[in-house]
Amino acid sequence: MIDLPPPLALARDTHPVPDGTGLAWEPKWDGWRAALARTERGVALFARSGRPIGNSFPELEAAGAALPVGTVLDGEIVVWRGGQLDFAAVQRRGLTRASRAPALARSAPASYVAFDVLATGGGDMRARPWEERHVLLEQLLAPVGPPLQAGLATRDRTVALGWYEDLAAAGVEGLMTKPARAPYRAGLASGWRKTRHATLTDALVLDVAGPRAAPTTARVRLAGDGGRVVDVAVPPPLRRVLAAARAQAGEGAVPVELRVGTGRHGTVRFVRVRGDLTLPGG
Repeated sequence: MIDLPPPLALARDTHPVPDGTGLAWEPKWDGWRAALARTERGVALFARSGRPIGNSFPELEAAGAALPVGTVLDGEIVVWRGGQLDFAAVQRRGLTRASRAPALARSAPASYVAFDVLATGGGDMRARPWEERHVLLEQLLAPVGPPLQAGLATRDRTVALGWYEDLAAAGVEGLMTKPARAPYRAGLASGWRKTRHATLTDALVLDVAGPRAAPTTARVRLAGDGGRVVDVAVPPPLRRVLAAARAQAGEGAVPVELRVGTGRHGTVRFVRVRGDLTLPGG
């Protein structure tokens, strides 16, 4: 049996969806990342931080008892409502006292979408390549069934891009890209990358912070979003470009283009300075 709780793999943000040989893709589920371990003493669930959370999800503990002793999975706890992922429901369940867990399990039942197997039968599987681990994962979970299930995965980027578009309406955050021949590595050494749904939008730079000749942060007002004002980091290659544009505009409002996440994270990223655009309020 591997040490519990196990350190989990992490993913770097990237856009667009990576392309290339030797890659695999999975949907990025919107829930709580968790390791599920079937031990001789029962079933344990751990949040990504290592905190035990099994008492909050008794139905997943019960389902995990069908797994072979010594199995450790990596996956996501999700709640479906009306065919859509409900992150708020997962969060409520995970943060509510254990005495209410059985009632919440009936009103907002959780599922565990497993996307990796770290161990089974007591044997450590992490040195095996992803493609072998995923086949093993499907074999382990096929006789178990919901609420434990293996997540979707493909080696066909066209199929993955179809998921990226089609599953957004169900609340799926985007895509995960993984090296198919790589072992399971904890932290950002995993080689995993995540691409969340995002849209490009125009904005006005109202003010900046940092060195005058190379500002590091810009305060911007988004167009078409109720005039929302946010602070966004300026990438190093664009800092002098932004400074020059502001100097040319007499340090007035400068149009820029941003990438805004459409999921619950709503991450805002600086894309470029728009010298070809004049926005109202500039």
